[in-house]
Amino acid sequence: RSADPPMPAPAAPAAPCRSPLDYAAIRIAAAMNELERDILQRTWFYRFKLPSGAITRSYDDGVLDAIHETRLAMMDGALAAHFPQGLAQVDALDLACHQGYFSTELARRGCRAVLGLDARPDHVADCTLMAGALGLPQVRAVQCDVHAATAGAHGTHDLVLCFGLIYHLENPVGALRVARAHTRGGHGPRTARGFPGGVAVKTFVQVNGRVREVELVERLGELVVSVDGKRLDLSYEEVDPYGQVIVMLDGQSYALSIEGDGHD
Repeated sequence: RSADPPMPAPAAPAAPCRSPLDYAAIRIAAAMNELERDILQRTWFYRFKLPSGAITRSYDDGVLDAIHETRLAMMDGALAAHFPQGLAQVDALDLACHQGYFSTELARRGCRAVLGLDARPDHVADCTLMAGALGLPQVRAVQCDVHAATAGAHGTHDLVLCFGLIYHLENPVGALRVARAHTRGGHGPRTARGFPGGVAVKTFVQVNGRVREVELVERLGELVVSVDGKRLDLSYEEVDPYGQVIVMLDGQSYALSIEGDGHD
């Protein structure tokens, strides 16, 4: 009996067929990877968590991270109090959106649309870049100074956010009025203390080496100032044209415009 003929070598597996959509997905993934690499090469003001799980490097080895985390906690508390039904039907405005950190966090929490306004074009570009990298098309950034913003141009919103802005301004009360004008239904910006018909901002000042808690509240045509929980009522006639409020602290008068580094 003759020997059996040798078996042919098994054929190499056929390459998987890819549809045009598969190749499009591959190209998109490659572009996103390149975008993430570009983002990670930069130092940012915030620590953004990217889709890959990588986290951006922030300035000064993250010395400001605790401030951002505190503000996020404040925001979450206000969102839970004012929007217990969730954010799926909520439109938000982020005044002085900076690099879009809080705008994107609002979107991540479910906001239907988030509009960020900032006076600096580089901040608008950074916000737009980060929203794209995070896959959040509902976030849009527009260049506009807070005092130039109008409801006619930018609409009214269910939620108005204003972090890290007031203490930089010569006219903080004017910014509060802008926030109020952009809030749907005439309500103030949703802060840790939100209420109908008014707006509030809380900050801290250093007086004679002592940190004092100062809260400015605008409501029904009057400005209310609280220092360490003690309230002082001031009419608008006592506010100068630049929005500064003159109060007495420890026997000295102070203009509560909270300019510069926040210690004036």
